[in-house]
Amino acid sequence: MDLAPNFAGTLMGITNCVATLAGVLAPFQAGYVLNQQPSLANWRTVFLTAAGLLALGNTVFCVLGSTSRQPWNEPTPERCLVIDADAEVKRRARQQAVL
Repeated sequence: MDLAPNFAGTLMGITNCVATLAGVLAPFQAGYVLNQQPSLANWRTVFLTAAGLLALGNTVFCVLGSTSRQPWNEPTPERCLVIDADAEVKRRARQQAVL
């Protein structure tokens, strides 16, 4: 939510969906591996698969991720809806006076 506060709801929905999918698919993977014979070796395969996926996700975030606020969070002036026209005129006049 700190990445883009303007899109916090959308980002939360997407990330929660992905996290929930992992929680739903994990029992299917465990059932598939343990279906033949629930031995210690098969349980090791289940846990190592889960640990490997977590390590892969962490590595991808460490290499490609960023915790800074994203530039697409702020709307561009061309796409903004101006509600208070007088305030907008005054703001633009101040900007031009500074230039």
